[in-house]
Amino acid sequence: MSISPESTDGEDITTDHHDQQENLGPTNLEPFEEMRLLLARIAELDRQMNSSTSSSASFDLVAQNKKEKHRLLVRLAQLEGQQTMNLPTSSDGFDFLTYDVNHVSLLATGLYLAKEELHQTNEKLKSTKESFDKKLEEQMEEVKRVAKLELENKALRAEHEELSTAHKNLMEEIKEQRKMDTLKQQKDQKEINDKIDSLIKDQQEQCANNLLEMIRGMEQKQKEELQRKMDESLKYGQAIVVAELEEQNQSNGNKFAEIEQKNALQQEKVIKLEKYQNEQSPNIVDLQKTVATLREIGLTPQQNRWDSTACHPSLALSELDRIIVQCNGENS
Repeated sequence: MSISPESTDGEDITTDHHDQQENLGPTNLEPFEEMRLLLARIAELDRQMNSSTSSSASFDLVAQNKKEKHRLLVRLAQLEGQQTMNLPTSSDGFDFLTYDVNHVSLLATGLYLAKEELHQTNEKLKSTKESFDKKLEEQMEEVKRVAKLELENKALRAEHEELSTAHKNLMEEIKEQRKMDTLKQQKDQKEINDKIDSLIKDQQEQCANNLLEMIRGMEQKQKEELQRKMDESLKYGQAIVVAELEEQNQSNGNKFAEIEQKNALQQEKVIKLEKYQNEQSPNIVDLQKTVATLREIGLTPQQNRWDSTACHPSLALSELDRIIVQCNGENS
C-alpha cells in the first residue's frame, strides 16, 4: 500500500490509532501500518514540543512528550529490525514487490518526517541563534553600561572624597568660628545683662519715686474729695432737716387748726347736748314711770324681751341690744 508524505501530518490519524500506537507491545496492525502511525505520532510530538510555551505546565508536557517519543523510537527500531529479518523469498516476486512498495513508501514517509524535523530543528536553531545574538548584544550593551557606570562611579568617588575633605575642613572652621562666636556672645550677653540690671535699678527707683508722688497726689485728692463730699452731705442733710422742719411745722399748723376745728365742733356738740338734755329733762319723769309700768306688765331685765301686745300702743322699741323706750303718743 502506497502512503503519501502528506498523509503523515497528523490529521488522518484517528483516536483508535492514537490509542494503539501508545502501546509499546505487539499489536494486530500490519508492521508497515504500525510504523507509519509511529512516525506520524513522533512528528506530532515534535510539533507540540516546538510550539510549547515557557509555563510550568508546558515544561511538564515537553518532558512527557520526550519520554513518549523515546518509547516510540524504540518500538520503531524493533519493527524495522523485524522487517529486515523477514525479507521475502518467494520465487514469483509478488510478495517481494509488495514489500518493496511498502518499504519504499515507509522510507519516503520517514525521509519526509526527517526533513520536517530537520527544518523545525533549523528554525529552532535560527530562533535560538537570534535569541542568543540578541542576548549577546544586550549583554554587550550591559557591559558597556556597567563600564560607563564604573567610570562615572570612580569619578563620583573622587569627587566625593574631595567634597568630604572640603566638608571636613569646613566643619572644623565652623566649629572654631562657633567657639569664637560663643565666647563673644557670652561677653556681649554679660555687658547687656549689666546694662539691663542698671536700667532696671534706675527704673525701679524712678517708679518708686513716681509711685510716692502719685500716692501723695491721690491722698490729697482723696482728702479734698472727701471734704467736698462731706460738705455736700452736710449741706444736703441741712437742707433735708430744714425741709422736714418746715414740713413738720406746716403739718403741726394743720394739726393745730384741725384740733381747734375739732374742739369747736366738740364745743358745739356739748352745747347741743346740754340743750338736748334740758329739752329732755321733762320727759325723764315720764320715762321712769314708763319703766315702772313695764315692770308691772312683765317685761323684766332678766327676760330682756319685748311684748308689743302687752305694752302700751304708744310705746315702740328703737334698739335691740338695749331697751330704749320712746313715747310716741300723748300723756293719758
